[in-house]
Amino acid sequence: MNKKLLRIIFLILTILIMAVIFWFSHQTGEQSATVSTSLTERLLSFFYRGFNGLDLETKQQLLSDFSVLLRVGAHFCIFMLLGICFTAFLLTFSLKNIKVLLLNAAFCLFYALTDELHQHFVSGRAFELFDIAVDTCGALFAAAAVLLVKKIQKIKAN
Repeated sequence: MNKKLLRIIFLILTILIMAVIFWFSHQTGEQSATVSTSLTERLLSFFYRGFNGLDLETKQQLLSDFSVLLRVGAHFCIFMLLGICFTAFLLTFSLKNIKVLLLNAAFCLFYALTDELHQHFVSGRAFELFDIAVDTCGALFAAAAVLLVKKIQKIKAN
């Protein structure tokens, strides 16, 4: 496929994922908690067959514990998607892998920082350094995985 077309596609995907992140960050603390708890309850009900038979206190403790895991996982995964798309965008240019990795890290760290700054001004939300770290790890993991796949493809081609 044409490099310019790929560049445009991956740029659009990058912007769309950034918009989704912004939308999630714009939810109030109450809205965000409701979504997380609801999804956590559905997942626990599906994977833990005895969940619905538990007493209320145990259910609430499980929901609280797993909701935190779900939120951390969501941060990691959405920034992993951002990292994949932005890395793919960068690969449409003639850049060395280390430069791609560093540009991806800087871009995603900057976006994670602005995302947390945005949340600081949303009711019931807060600026969390831990979230920035998780977001950046997701993006770096994605970039490393994309570059590894690229390297394996290059080795197989030779």
